[in-house]
Amino acid sequence: ITGGGRNTDNFRGGADLTVNMINEMSFIADYKHFSETELTGDYQGNFYELSYATRPLKMGKRIAGIFSVNGGSYYNFDRKYAGSQSGFTIDGEGQIGNNLRSTIQGGYTKTFDPQNEQDGQFFKLSSNSTLMFTKDLFLRLHMQGKFGTTFYEQKRVYNNYLLSLLLSWEYKPGSYIYLAYNEGRFDEDDPDISRRFEFNDRTLILKISYFFNI
Repeated sequence: ITGGGRNTDNFRGGADLTVNMINEMSFIADYKHFSETELTGDYQGNFYELSYATRPLKMGKRIAGIFSVNGGSYYNFDRKYAGSQSGFTIDGEGQIGNNLRSTIQGGYTKTFDPQNEQDGQFFKLSSNSTLMFTKDLFLRLHMQGKFGTTFYEQKRVYNNYLLSLLLSWEYKPGSYIYLAYNEGRFDEDDPDISRRFEFNDRTLILKISYFFNI
């Protein structure tokens, strides 16, 4: 049992349960009850999360990950009311051959207003892949997408995309050359405007570091 603290008129308490299974698999349950003070006053809420973790890569597995479901109360700052949410997350990683490792993170959330009507849905997906050419030279690819839809007076969609590439070379111990490229794009859709995969920004960075042994 954790928490139990009080700050002015607010309180927070909860409980955690972890079950460790064979070969480092685990099951985790987390529950919190709290009160908060926000823009429209005080409200009380609950939050829960259930997670299952598979055997890790170090156990010789090629694929490993954590799957979680969650839900509870939250405060909607756009609409200034306390609502509820439910969703799930996935964190996975895989070893492909001896020199390529990939990770993926994803999450989906549905939000509801005080009348329990759905007012939003949000999805996030990102991945990192690292290709090791040698122990001193690697290429990393990062891709990320954030997809949001709200249902207030009218439906509105706003999505963000990010692509990043990083080439790193340790040309001598402690000294590096980095070449990085980032590009961002977005979607926007509502009754007044519709834009698809519009350009947002682009960055190219070259960094050289040299380690002086004094």
